Amino acid sequence: MENESEKKPTENSDASKWDFRDVQFAGEKKEEGSIPEKVYRGVIVPFEEFEQIDFDGDLVPPMPPKIDEQGRKTVDDGNEYGLYMTDNEQMALDVYGNPEHRRGKIVGSFLTGTRSVVRVEEPSMGVVYAIDTKNTDIHKPWITGYLQGHYNNGYQGNEWVSEKVSKEQYGVELVRMSSDFLHDAEDFTNATEEEIKARFLERKHHLETMLAEIGEKLPKELKFLSVPELKKRLREIYGDDGSAYIEEQN
Repeated sequence: MENESEKKPTENSDASKWDFRDVQFAGEKKEEGSIPEKVYRGVIVPFEEFEQIDFDGDLVPPMPPKIDEQGRKTVDDGNEYGLYMTDNEQMALDVYGNPEHRRGKIVGSFLTGTRSVVRVEEPSMGVVYAIDTKNTDIHKPWITGYLQGHYNNGYQGNEWVSEKVSKEQYGVELVRMSSDFLHDAEDFTNATEEEIKARFLERKHHLETMLAEIGEKLPKELKFLSVPELKKRLREIYGDDGSAYIEEQN
């Protein structure tokens, strides 16, 4: 009689559903030493820093390296120095280059009727670069021990690092302005730098006009609205094509 433990799955068995040998998990290597054709770098910056970006120049780390006790070049958290990139495009779009993860400079604030403080911030800017690795010197970075659990933020794929990416090797995949109290997020990937600056200043003017007119406390008719309702009402007044500007023109 055949031993139960030696039975092999038949063709109708569901055992194949539990075979994870071909599934790639976060941080898992596809092939030792293999380099993908493309990697992606995302950054989030306040508008003043966005204006300083040279989109026709080489990509280099924004700060000089620190030297650790072993004489290695590191960044502030102790990881290897360089430009960090990911081979997971969605990771760059969702996290590293998504401006919703970092707000801009505070323009002002006001109190609601329940004495909650609402801070009003400038929009921030997110940029995602697509990098051709063919003539780029990249490798997987060494990660300091206590940060290894945060490798690539848990996303599938690998991180890569380089001290320089030449201007011929990258393209800009996304330029996005975050949402703010009065406006939704906007995509500026195909806009000129002048158009982006004009829109930023327009949005900032809307925020400053609202703060100047309502002061530090809301008027009675708005005082006890919930924050979502308040935001909706203030967008109607001070957002794009708001009633405040129609009255101004008249």
